[in-house]
Amino acid sequence: MKTFKQIIEYFESEVSNSLFLKSFYWGLPWEAAKDKDVYYPSLFVEDTMSNNVSFAAGLYEEYTVSFYVLDRGFEDKSNRLQILNETNKISKLIINNVTAFLNDDDDLEQTPEFSLLPFEDSFPDLVYGWRVTFTFKQVFTVDCIDYDEYNCA
Repeated sequence: MKTFKQIIEYFESEVSNSLFLKSFYWGLPWEAAKDKDVYYPSLFVEDTMSNNVSFAAGLYEEYTVSFYVLDRGFEDKSNRLQILNETNKISKLIINNVTAFLNDDDDLEQTPEFSLLPFEDSFPDLVYGWRVTFTFKQVFTVDCIDYDEYNCA
């Protein structure tokens, strides 16, 4: 079972191991860019990941994750298509890696489906790229630290 912390650490490792990405930010891109210098191309993972636990249809946990692969554009937008093409390739590489990361776990109920949407904004940098969203469901387990407290067998 993948934990919230493992998911964030996985995305951080994507940047550390990447030849293309220069920085990782956990949070919304416009919030991160407002508070600090951003080095592009960058990977942003939304800090609003949802985590739903269901007991009605069996014990499972469902995460919805969104991330952005963004690069800085020219003011005249002359490199928009080039950036969208390059960040799309990087996004697809991350999708392949995330799929392998999640499939490495026996608790995964199904392979996640990904959606890619082009993204453009200025906050304060003009950026282009892709927002990728995916949802995955895994069997929910409780790690028993104290047998008496959790009443685990």
